[in-house]
Amino acid sequence: MGLHYSTQDKVDLFADSLESSFQENTEPYDDDFIDHVEERVHNFLHRNSRRHTAPLTSPQEIMDIILQLNNKKAPGKDGIKNIALKALPLNAITNITKIFNSCLQQNYFPQEWKHALITVIPKAGKDDKFPDNYRPISLISSLGKIFEKILLKHINRYCDENKIIPDFQHGFRSQTSTQHQLLRATNLIINGFNNKTYTVGLFLDVKKAFDRMWHDGLIYKMILFKFPTYLIKIIHSYLDNRTFNVKLNSVLSSQRPILASTPQGSILSPALYNIYTSDFPTDNNMTVCLFADDAALLCTRNTVQEAIKITQNYIYKLELWLTKWRIAINTDKTHAIVFRKLRSHNSPPPLQIFNSTIEWTFQVKYLGLILNDNLTYKPHFDETTKKFWRKFYSLIDILGRKSKLSLKNRLFVYKQYIRPILLYGCAIWGSAGNVHIENLQRLQNRPLRLIARAPRFLPRYILHEERRVEPIHTIIAELASNFHSSIPYHSNETINSQNHFRNLPPSTHRMPHNASSLIPSF
Repeated sequence: MGLHYSTQDKVDLFADSLESSFQENTEPYDDDFIDHVEERVHNFLHRNSRRHTAPLTSPQEIMDIILQLNNKKAPGKDGIKNIALKALPLNAITNITKIFNSCLQQNYFPQEWKHALITVIPKAGKDDKFPDNYRPISLISSLGKIFEKILLKHINRYCDENKIIPDFQHGFRSQTSTQHQLLRATNLIINGFNNKTYTVGLFLDVKKAFDRMWHDGLIYKMILFKFPTYLIKIIHSYLDNRTFNVKLNSVLSSQRPILASTPQGSILSPALYNIYTSDFPTDNNMTVCLFADDAALLCTRNTVQEAIKITQNYIYKLELWLTKWRIAINTDKTHAIVFRKLRSHNSPPPLQIFNSTIEWTFQVKYLGLILNDNLTYKPHFDETTKKFWRKFYSLIDILGRKSKLSLKNRLFVYKQYIRPILLYGCAIWGSAGNVHIENLQRLQNRPLRLIARAPRFLPRYILHEERRVEPIHTIIAELASNFHSSIPYHSNETINSQNHFRNLPPSTHRMPHNASSLIPSF
């Protein structure tokens, strides 16, 4: 027999686990630099003790934000639901406006809005006996969220006007997606294949990236970037003295402090993290691809040894930056790979980070796409097939022959919840080869016959026409065409520069933009 815990014991265990996560990394660190940062931040906040004026909000701005709130979102500790806010009369909105403007004028984020009520759900495929294998879901005040959205407009405006966030950071940016960053990486790799060069890829795993962000480090950077004083002071107030409880079956843990992190579930967290990592080290010999905390670092050279040497020299620079800003790396989850068309029998020379050897691998998962060393995408399609059938059979009761749903609704469920599994990243891998697209089409045929209750002998082109379901190759061509046609006009330079690869002469290995012109037989 195993140990049995009461509900109170369980919530306290979850709270202990989360409290240990919401703390600054003890390693790596630089004591002298920490002292310098803390002194600079302390002096700034106290020398600027007077309140600094800020652009004020209006009832109209607040009403616009409230109307966009999701009615189904659970409330925070105050119990105020979004649907209740939508029913408020104008005079109540006016009073909320006065509260927000007072906070802006006082450079203050109210304490009541800094408390999170956390529930936990088990992570898929993890042992649920351990509290670290649960995902926290933070419920915070809706009023606090509205105020955060107002602050976010101010932060984004300043970042855009002053180009704070580098173009190679695509996470949580307007009009950027994982596919844009994957396009940069795969264009570089495939172009290397065509030029008979080698690309070394280093894929970092940051340890609790959001949970352990150094608060004083963020404020220090905002000071260096000359953010308006009112914004710096409000963000300091926003991060200072945050607390949380864990709730399980109506039982609460004791209240715990949050000593580090960008608040989980917060609207501001992604923007603050992007500011914190905006000075991520670059190098003329390296291509840096960031999507929030997912980092791919690529180097293409004529020989593997030369690419590895350059990458190792870059790692030395990276180690200094990570140490300075107290960012820890999961060395056992950080991987390196050599992208090349013909696999060598010789193991490449080792790469090291913080005196730990980085594991060489033949495939990595980056932004949901499995990249193998010769970029055939076969491991990705193998994984996609498994995910497709898992999802389909989890919905078999509402899609199968005994389903009481109408055909229209069954097809809707398939298109919205199952087919996207097949299509993720198609603007990138769609040019890999017709065989993959044909296999995806076969995947679609079987459940489509079951959903439509069609006989096996019915030709698939008739099945698709009668049920108004597009063949897989048609959808891929359309999605890829829409994606790649927008690239030359994108405002982000790291994205619009990818149009260069469309102007190269035809080559042995097809580039991602060729996906829109691949039309297999049907």
